Amino acid sequence: MEEFYIEEDDEWIENIEKEDDLYKDFYLEKNDNITLNIIYVNRNNNIEHIKKEKYFLNDQMISKTKKYNFFKLCKTLDEIKWKDTINLFKDINSLYLIYYEKKNRNNTTKKVYLSKKKKNKNLTRKMV
Repeated sequence: MEEFYIEEDDEWIENIEKEDDLYKDFYLEKNDNITLNIIYVNRNNNIEHIKKEKYFLNDQMISKTKKYNFFKLCKTLDEIKWKDTINLFKDINSLYLIYYEKKNRNNTTKKVYLSKKKKNKNLTRKMV
C-alpha cells in the first residue's frame, strides 16, 4: 500500500488570506445605519432648511412604526429596506426626504345658487 504525506506547509493558505485582505472592502455587508438628509422647501420653491442626521437601521430597514412619522404622507409605502452593500460605500448610504410647505387654498369664490321664485299675483297691499 502506498502512503501519502501531507505537507504541513500552510504558506499557500496564508498567501490566499493576504490577497483576500486586499479585497475585503469590496465584500457585501449588512447596513447598520444611513444618513437622513431632510430638505424643507417653502411655498416659493426655495430651500428653507437642510437637516442631516444619522439614522440607525433596525434589521436593515426603516419601519413605518419608528420615531419618524414622515411615512404618513406616503400611503402605499410601509417600509424601506436596504440590501447589503459594499463596505467601502457604507458611508454614503443615504435617504433624501423633501418636505414642501403646503400652499394655502383659501378659495374666496363663493358659490351662488339661483332659484326661481314663485310670483304670487294675488298679493295686494292695503293702503291706509
